[in-house]
Amino acid sequence: MKKFLYLTSYSIKKKLKSKSFLITNIILLLIILVVTNLDSIVKAFGGDFTENYSIVVIDNTNMTYDYFKENYNKIKKILIEPTNSVDVILSEKAVDDVKKEIEESKDILVIFDEDEQNYIKAQIISKDFISSTEFQYISQSINASKVQVAMEKSNIDNELLEEINKEPEITRIILDISKSSEEETANQLAGVIFPIVLLPVFLMVTFLTQIIGGEINEEKTTRSMEIIISNVSSKTHLFSHIIADNLFLFVQSVLLGVYGLIGGMIRSSFGMSISVEEIASNSSGIYGEVMNTIVNSGIVSKLSYVIPITLVLLILSFFTYSFLAAVLASMSTNLEDYQQVQTPIMMISMASFYLAIMSSLFEGSLFIRILSYFPLVSPFLSPTLLIGGQITVVDSIISIVVAILFIAIVYRYGIRIYKEGLLNYSSDKIWRRMLKAAKGK
Repeated sequence: MKKFLYLTSYSIKKKLKSKSFLITNIILLLIILVVTNLDSIVKAFGGDFTENYSIVVIDNTNMTYDYFKENYNKIKKILIEPTNSVDVILSEKAVDDVKKEIEESKDILVIFDEDEQNYIKAQIISKDFISSTEFQYISQSINASKVQVAMEKSNIDNELLEEINKEPEITRIILDISKSSEEETANQLAGVIFPIVLLPVFLMVTFLTQIIGGEINEEKTTRSMEIIISNVSSKTHLFSHIIADNLFLFVQSVLLGVYGLIGGMIRSSFGMSISVEEIASNSSGIYGEVMNTIVNSGIVSKLSYVIPITLVLLILSFFTYSFLAAVLASMSTNLEDYQQVQTPIMMISMASFYLAIMSSLFEGSLFIRILSYFPLVSPFLSPTLLIGGQITVVDSIISIVVAILFIAIVYRYGIRIYKEGLLNYSSDKIWRRMLKAAKGK
């Protein structure tokens, strides 16, 4: 135990005290600070992200401006843009005069004219390019205004006009009584939200396999492996690496979180953050609708058991990937060889992540359900299917049990391969040697 603790602490301290760790984290901190405060930095050097401009409207139809302004503001209201201020202004000036004015500014000119066949036609004029997003806002507002103008010209009553413009009430009915519309929504959201949450996990697994393989190959390359193994057992050496590298990964993840908080605090000090009041004031927009959809879907109530199950699966998966990476690294003699032998587990982790993203497309698939039991796939796929209602808690528990059994089997044969490979410097027939070592020959 003393040797195990010494090796573990030595491995962690070696990583934390290394120049590469210090330089890497300084660079990461600077990158995160720059990214989170890019607009403030550009502004400090004379740039300007606050595109305060106006949309100047010349309405030759004498009836489109009010509709356009209302529709444009309605579209903009669903977004929280504290650094972007746009006013819609009606101008009585001549077109040429307004064109001269916008040549000296970022303003956009919109001209409405009557059209016998299509009720109205519009021109959008600016000095420079308009962002694709802003162009879409203006185009959508014009299209909506055209419909309202057409209704008014058809002498449709204002109350009737408002009723026509109201969004229809949609009721979702599922004939299968065992299913509900909330579960359907949860399944759709799970395919989008949960994979995004699992993206850092995929990156962590990738990073973990790299540092374990790199460390073991470094010891073999420098021949320090012979000294280590002459003092400790291969089992002690293996678990010290697994524990140390996982702890190091946890420390690095926490540091990245801290860097993000520092970036957010600096952004707040520049007054660039979005306030709670701004979010609340836009609660009737798209953000409020999304939050209501998430709450009504039942996803929040599922988190009480989805989170513990996910954490257990992640812990088991980190151990499994670490163990397999260490075993494969023990049979290679350099990083080039290790990159080749580790390809299968990297392909599995990548395929698992993409399966989680596309899980909603395979609803009801028995194959996907079976895959969720597979140990290397279950950390990504099982939580996504669980929160989407495609599998039950029992299925997730089966995934955990299978993962534990898989670890026991892999450990039984993997420890033999690890012991055999540590002092073997041959790079020929790696897979055949691994098979021989697993059989104990």
